[in-house]
Amino acid sequence: MTDDVAFLQAIAESPDELGPRLRYADFLDDKRDANSTTRAEFIRVQCALDHLAANDPEFAKLGQREQTLLGANWHVWMRPICQALGEPLPVPALKRTWGEWMHRRFRKRDLGNAPKIDLYWTGDSRPNHIVRPYGPVDRFLGYAQFVRGFVGKIALNATTGRSPTSLERLFERAPISHLILNDEVGSLLSFLVRKNLVRGLRSLELVCPNETAFRELINSPDAAGIRSFDLFMPTDEMFDPCRQLAGARTLQPERLGLHDISFDEESVIILAAAPIMAKVCRLTIELLSVTEQLLIRFLEGSRIEHLELVGPTGIRIERLTASRLRERFPGLTIVARGHANQ
Repeated sequence: MTDDVAFLQAIAESPDELGPRLRYADFLDDKRDANSTTRAEFIRVQCALDHLAANDPEFAKLGQREQTLLGANWHVWMRPICQALGEPLPVPALKRTWGEWMHRRFRKRDLGNAPKIDLYWTGDSRPNHIVRPYGPVDRFLGYAQFVRGFVGKIALNATTGRSPTSLERLFERAPISHLILNDEVGSLLSFLVRKNLVRGLRSLELVCPNETAFRELINSPDAAGIRSFDLFMPTDEMFDPCRQLAGARTLQPERLGLHDISFDEESVIILAAAPIMAKVCRLTIELLSVTEQLLIRFLEGSRIEHLELVGPTGIRIERLTASRLRERFPGLTIVARGHANQ
């Protein structure tokens, strides 16, 4: 086992601690080559940003340095991830004039449609970055983000039929703590549970999971470490996700998101009293028209401090209803909003 592999294992086993990451940065500095030194600096910059307030004088300076380091080196640091997933290897962006870019984009469509990985930035007080494929939208890799110096957040689309072993290779090369998985067949989710790869996850978003694989996950001992859990289900789901969640033996997140899931009063009553709700203090409900009475059922006897209603639910919640909920549940924060495209 190489020193790099040993450090990565230590980081993956303690995803919340900065110590293993900073020790790896020291190890890279000891190599005394330019690439290792740059990598070490990037790890330290992201670790520092993760613990600085936005109004700290150092925040903007470190944020700018983060962008500079990522812009120059992301394609090198993403190569092991792309190799593990069987994705095209990223290449550094070429500097082109506006006219050259337009010619390539609109005159050479074969090049424009070729699969490639690129880096994108979104504006914010600290600009966020994503690395995602440009071109075909059905790639296995949806997008990735660097977190505390490593690829720690990744979205995967399993409908392309990739081998489950690619997940194992991925987790060997990156300390993934936030996974978004679209897995209708269920083979990747089952593999994830069987290989104990859930252990290091702190956030998991599942889209259209298979019922058997879903049941394996929520009853796995390793699921106890998941703090944020989101479930996305179509309106014609083949199983009742609320009842399944109510039977979870180990999954007890602090934040729970329910998206596109049909609710009825009986399911709400069962889920509200289930062990999975024991630690939930933040609840997100999206795209559903939930009545005030059902919300009260959910909130009674719960630890929920923050309630977010998104989509039609957020649009239809009236100020008077929100006011009544706040009166009934003092200290409850309610955020009601529509979709960005509505």
